[in-house]
Amino acid sequence: MSNPGRSRVLEETVEAVKALIADPAWKGRGYLPGLRDMARLAGCSHYTMWKAVKVLEAQELLEVRPGRRIRIPRPNEESEQEPENAEADPSQAGVQYKWERLRRQIEMDILSGTFRPGENLPTLKELGARYGASFLTLKKALRALEGGVILHGGPGAYSVASLRPPPRSTLVYLAWGDENGQLKFGTPFDHEIIGALGNECARAGIRLEKLLYVPQGDRLLFWHGRKSTTTLPDWCREAFGFLVRTVCSRDVVQELVPRLASLGKPVAVLDEMGSPHFPKLHGRYPNLAVFRHTISGTPARQMGAYLAGLGHREVAFISPFHDTVWSANRLSSLQECFRGLGPGYRVHPYTLNLGYQLPFEEEDSSAVDAMYQALEKAKKGWKEEFPPLTGIIDKLRSHMRSVVWREWVLEQLMPTLEVALRRKETTAWVCADDDTALLCLEFLRRKGLRPPRDLTLAGFDDTGEGARVDLTSYNFDFPKFFHGVVLRLLDPPSLSLARSRQPIEIEGRIVERGSSGPPPGGKPPAPATGFAALTGGSRASPASPGNAGDTPPPGRRRKRA
Repeated sequence: MSNPGRSRVLEETVEAVKALIADPAWKGRGYLPGLRDMARLAGCSHYTMWKAVKVLEAQELLEVRPGRRIRIPRPNEESEQEPENAEADPSQAGVQYKWERLRRQIEMDILSGTFRPGENLPTLKELGARYGASFLTLKKALRALEGGVILHGGPGAYSVASLRPPPRSTLVYLAWGDENGQLKFGTPFDHEIIGALGNECARAGIRLEKLLYVPQGDRLLFWHGRKSTTTLPDWCREAFGFLVRTVCSRDVVQELVPRLASLGKPVAVLDEMGSPHFPKLHGRYPNLAVFRHTISGTPARQMGAYLAGLGHREVAFISPFHDTVWSANRLSSLQECFRGLGPGYRVHPYTLNLGYQLPFEEEDSSAVDAMYQALEKAKKGWKEEFPPLTGIIDKLRSHMRSVVWREWVLEQLMPTLEVALRRKETTAWVCADDDTALLCLEFLRRKGLRPPRDLTLAGFDDTGEGARVDLTSYNFDFPKFFHGVVLRLLDPPSLSLARSRQPIEIEGRIVERGSSGPPPGGKPPAPATGFAALTGGSRASPASPGNAGDTPPPGRRRKRA
């Protein structure tokens, strides 16, 4: 005879999971949290949640496969299609078993600084709740990490290994330079990168040595101090590792990286240009690790889930530099996120191929020269008590170049923005970077429009100028990123990620400011509580994915006498 109370609890659990499936934040990711996380927040048993998932699987609302996430099927998707191609996390590529997936997740949390070297891990019960994994799966993953990044300190006690560099260790940082031996800045956040890397090396007790590479024709020139050579300096052989930035006027990966990797020291490369040479180099040099941040698709997927959680169903993607790898990846990832939400969610691209100008790279300065001549003519009215005009113009030349470049881009972009503004169904503009978002903000101000009252505006890079105008943006969290890079360089053999040929992506975060909000005329989402807190994943990081394979047997085991 069935128990009416138990049936009612199961029905309520099924309805709660249906609400979770319909939530844009989780629907965009294409999977649900782990069974244990859902059961704990729903206030039901693990077994009841497992039965609810099985009911929804029978209704074809969920896909449950042993050792994989509880997946939300996408609309119009063939049931025979293997979901591995839709896996968004490169660090999980090639994983076959649930304990392997959990092991990699723990490693990524160590790389990102969630668990610091030398600190104790949470208890097994807390870890199981965090990752939504069974006790046996968790023990198997930790056992695979023992002796490397994880140390076993007793019954149920684990800690992260304290990775210390050798005495007087030197990390060589290779970056793009000019013919005078000066560092060239290729991105808006170069200063932030140098500062975060220097702070992490100082914290770890590592000396950071800069070495500049300068492309000259078909060869590379290396600058250290005031000296330049065509070969790597001899002192580089004493370094314990190398870190290479690939942002440059041309692809130098094929020539530079093999030189470093052949020395037998660990090499970490920041892939910022989308070089096609890394797959082949990975197979040849086991001491090579590739990290991605600016060109990865993770930021756009997080931004899409964030906007969908606010209630936006149609967004525009604005990019004047769509011939770059990072712009193309952000558009495709944003479209992938919104396709998973259903037919009512759309991304409308408005792109141009103007050719991205590195912010501090020399350019055609004819417009700047014209301004210079105009200021020269103004010398007649220049008062004697003022500083010399010539010195002022020389100091403002680089700033004038940037202003002229931005105004030219805005002039080219304005017809495209006019077309985007005519689509009234679009309630949010996602810009390819913060510089583009600032141009869009200027355009909207000229039209008498103000975010987020009339339109939500968001960008990427989280630059200081964007923060000053209250722009919602994606922050790559460089302190956390370089913590993972240095940790990977200090102890490459023990990390299974080191043996993976996939790039390592360490997630950043969305910085929510005053330029974003619910759609005009829409109601703001209510704050989530209890089980509904899982649906708020668009504003915070979701619970760690669990596996449907962590399921109890249909009956209870008898207690031993």
